Amino acid sequence: MVSQGGIVTKKKILFFVSAIIGIVLVYAVAFSILKKAAPDWPTRGQIGDSLNIITSLFSILGFLILLSTLRLQLREMNRMKRISELETGKILIQHYEQKREVLEQERERAEGPRRANLTVGIRENSKKIERLYEIMDKNYDAIGDF
Repeated sequence: MVSQGGIVTKKKILFFVSAIIGIVLVYAVAFSILKKAAPDWPTRGQIGDSLNIITSLFSILGFLILLSTLRLQLREMNRMKRISELETGKILIQHYEQKREVLEQERERAEGPRRANLTVGIRENSKKIERLYEIMDKNYDAIGDF
């Protein structure tokens, strides 16, 4: 089994089942205490109404947790995007370096105007490689070590 957080282990399943059992037990104990403290339903209703503020606080807490989770997911998506751009940059640099090597080999064999054209091509390739390195440095600074 696989979940969003990785592989579902027996430990995770045991925690989930324990949490459900714990919640049921808390409700059972609370109901038995309430039943003894307030024997009639109108009194129990008044006690329940007075605890509505706690429900509101938990709702606010849940909403804040949701917002923080969305924020963390957005950060991670941006980080993964930058990592993808770095990987793409590495591939492009390899491509341009191989192309530059081929152009340099051809330039050694060429003469006259062809040699000059190949020199221009090598310079353009070198500029592209430099720009890619600059972009990659910015991305490395933005994501740190990964």
